Amino acid sequence: MSKTTGLEETLSETHYCGANLVRIDAEDPDNTHGVDVVVCPRCLKIVRTGGSR
Repeated sequence: MSKTTGLEETLSETHYCGANLVRIDAEDPDNTHGVDVVVCPRCLKIVRTGGSR
């Protein structure tokens, strides 16, 4: 199960550090990549881009 807030969605999938990953929609004004991205909020790393649903 995931939690959606606006243009961000907290995923049930976790990063190796244990944090839940977050999908940021391409439409989010703070997302400058032009595609959906999945990030780790703890490590501040992009885990994957595009087609990441």
